[in-house]
Amino acid sequence: DRSETRMANDMGAVGLSDKLVFGRNTYLKTTVAQSGYFTRYRNGYLGSGYQLYPTDNVRYGSYQTMFLSKLTHRFSTRVTGDAGWSVTNHHYSADIWSRNIFSGDYEHIINDRGSLQTLQAYADSKWGIGRHWTLVAGAHLQYLFLNHSYVIGPRGSLSYEINPSASVRLGYGLESQQEGTSVYLAHATPSGLQENRGLGLSKSHQFVISYKQYLNKDLILQVEPYLQLLYDIPVVPGSYYSMLNNPGGYFDEPLVNKGKGKNYGVDAMLEHFLSTNYYYMVSASVFRSRYKGGDGIWRNTRYDSRFVGNLLGGKEWQLGNRLLGVNLKASLTGGERYIPVDLPASRAQSREVLDEQKAYTQQLPWFFYLDGTITLRTNHKKYSGVWALQIKNLLNSKPILGYSYNRFTRDIDTLRPLGIIPFLSYKIEF
Repeated sequence: DRSETRMANDMGAVGLSDKLVFGRNTYLKTTVAQSGYFTRYRNGYLGSGYQLYPTDNVRYGSYQTMFLSKLTHRFSTRVTGDAGWSVTNHHYSADIWSRNIFSGDYEHIINDRGSLQTLQAYADSKWGIGRHWTLVAGAHLQYLFLNHSYVIGPRGSLSYEINPSASVRLGYGLESQQEGTSVYLAHATPSGLQENRGLGLSKSHQFVISYKQYLNKDLILQVEPYLQLLYDIPVVPGSYYSMLNNPGGYFDEPLVNKGKGKNYGVDAMLEHFLSTNYYYMVSASVFRSRYKGGDGIWRNTRYDSRFVGNLLGGKEWQLGNRLLGVNLKASLTGGERYIPVDLPASRAQSREVLDEQKAYTQQLPWFFYLDGTITLRTNHKKYSGVWALQIKNLLNSKPILGYSYNRFTRDIDTLRPLGIIPFLSYKIEF
């Protein structure tokens, strides 16, 4: 297909946690953690003379150092309270050559590194009211030191116990979210300015109704209708572009917090807890996902696949001091939305041009995946060792992932994933 892609990923995490107990009703838990990942990615295509024309050359790393503390106190048998805070240092480094999604030019988008800090704090209490009612109420603060953006969001829920095995809950929360570190700190090309240093936090009003029913001691049914109203979403002025469709990563175009979004649907789950050495969980979701970009037009989001279904199950066998486990996961998912290729414009400009007037109006076909995992745990005196063989895509499914313009054939190619992918791992647990 005259294309070449190479990708490598590294990740790691380490942490230390301490718990101090003060009497019978109070304890303080403190954690320090470091985590990060690094990605190297190259992509290109071969011309008629078999020379490689690059389209992407990415070296991107992201690292986080976190310090958090949580205090829990029981005031009485019916009232408990929690309070906590965390400070996180977010660091990134990026050296990226890529095709500009607006101009189509292959350019040095970013050669940057930097860091920013965030503070989060919360407090909430749980009250038992009478025999059947439970109220949880509190607030959450998120603060971005870089530009002093902050959100104080109330959160709460009210639960009613219908009988010992069934309950219903109403919940609301004002949530906030920061973008990827490089979005704020990237120096734009060619201005050299940090165009998005003053970008604020995204926000969302979230409503949920939850019904929970224990069918027996090991089997639970849960149904949750929900509504999310998003606002102050970063968008490109006058464009279809919204960060809702491209979370994380890197971006050096000027953004403004004027976008909106809404998600609504119903989640359902039937779960059998691990007992008599087996478990299973069946879940399904039907939903809609819409957004308004910088041009003020409401569209489907990239992730408006309309439905998702999953079946997860497994069984374990005791073999002396070893434990053998077999697990299967089946997924049926609607296809993502995409922006179709404008073939006449692509041919005229000798590059891939997307038909922005039809952004996310078309949908990829639904797909089915089946994954399997075999684990073998050996218990020793002071530690356990776990071998795991995971086979992704057992049925060798190759659904359509999207479409791209082929500069050599001057036509549209269909993109498909790899087939069966095996993973072998070993884990030590102390």
